[in-house]
Amino acid sequence: MLEAAPGLYVAPRLSAAVRGRIWAVLSDWFNPQSDAGYVMIWADGAQPTGVSIQTLGEPPVDLVDYDGVILARRPPLGEEEGQE
Repeated sequence: MLEAAPGLYVAPRLSAAVRGRIWAVLSDWFNPQSDAGYVMIWADGAQPTGVSIQTLGEPPVDLVDYDGVILARRPPLGEEEGQE
């Protein structure tokens, strides 16, 4: 796997079996009390966008489906959730 950015690993041709084993290890390591989250994205020809997404925990951004396109949405700078 290539580390594209700190903590971001990319492997476009992982088999479903390897992806499942990696997800099982991440699930065992995950601490639900932390502010961390995992996001796994892989090629999936069965989806209109060509990719599938699986999350564990709370990702630092909201992933929203907009007409079949998965978008990452963040609050504007200076604003946090729950603030007006």
